[in-house]
Amino acid sequence: MKILIKLVLIAFLFISCSTDKKPNSNFFNGVNKSEKKIAFNTIALDTVVFDPIESSYNGFFDIYKNEINFIDQRFCWIFTFDKDGKIQSQNLGQGAGPNELDTGFIDAYKRLPNGKHLFMGSVFDVHIHDENWEREKKFVMKWNLTKAGWEINADNLDPDEQRLYSPHYENFKIQTNSNNNVYFTVEANHILFNKYYTKEYYDMSRIFADLDLESGKVKSVFGRKSREYLNYNYLGAYDTFDYVMDSKNQMYVNHPIDSLIYVYNDEHENIYTFGNAGKNMMTNYPEFNSQEIDGIMSIYQNKKPNTSYYTDVKHIEEKDIFFRSYHKPIAEGVDGLQIYKGNVLVADVDVPKGFKVAGYIDPYFYSDAILEEDELTLKAYKFTLPNIE
Repeated sequence: MKILIKLVLIAFLFISCSTDKKPNSNFFNGVNKSEKKIAFNTIALDTVVFDPIESSYNGFFDIYKNEINFIDQRFCWIFTFDKDGKIQSQNLGQGAGPNELDTGFIDAYKRLPNGKHLFMGSVFDVHIHDENWEREKKFVMKWNLTKAGWEINADNLDPDEQRLYSPHYENFKIQTNSNNNVYFTVEANHILFNKYYTKEYYDMSRIFADLDLESGKVKSVFGRKSREYLNYNYLGAYDTFDYVMDSKNQMYVNHPIDSLIYVYNDEHENIYTFGNAGKNMMTNYPEFNSQEIDGIMSIYQNKKPNTSYYTDVKHIEEKDIFFRSYHKPIAEGVDGLQIYKGNVLVADVDVPKGFKVAGYIDPYFYSDAILEEDELTLKAYKFTLPNIE
């Protein structure tokens, strides 16, 4: 519900891009390396029950080395567990002290390559804490606004203008590369350029921002939405995506309505694609071109749940394993999980609703947190995979 409220409110804002003049074709011209060689059809899931904590139970897991961290988004606590779910420490919490987090809500979190902690909040606020959780820096990100809001019109609208954009709070995610460059997801919300009113939005809008942590400036906006969107009219309810980065600074981008995963180098060029369609995908996606709130809510609550679309990706680089989750219609009672060895699909298995992979601690892969509304407990699934050549 928090996401839906933000989505509706943010559609009316006049916020926030720099310059990305690459032709659209550069983002989708990589060679298709898709392969399929099914090696197994099921995985066995065990449940891990974590030690009890005082928490809002609104959050997610981040797995770092041999620890599982639960990021409590509402109370801003960071709970650290071992691989068996035993509590090891509790850090931060809301507040203005040096070992507290001065934000109202954690919208995104990332452990930086240097071990420091990066948080982003709901009002463009950015927080950096050192390896011992002590505050090092906080700032409000600075956008390069080359035009005033009233100066933007249909004749001079430039998709690189940062005033058009804001963080994509519906699927807000931070990634970093080996050079400590920070990227986050964005969406355009201008009244003349948005997912509900403007068909050009799906063709030309940028999807990433590049943030300089030293200056606090948004250096550029870049990227494009899948060309699959151009086969529809106004798929606002599917205007999300997921992505990960590897140690080679390659970015893997997954769009909800596209069976392909797009791999980009650090120059944002599409070097190759891979991916196979999920099982029995229901792609009767509801189109909607209005900002009328009741209509938006109906799409999200009644129609979207009865379709199929790709959701989360996770790359376990040390094992050369790539996971992609996808949503199946509610009536099926399960979701899907694709497992790739490199670019080869080796399994497409049924998993519980909402399942996504959070990380790996030898010998187990762990799911993200299982958060039950009717019980205040923290759980996760863990599983192993057979040897795959």
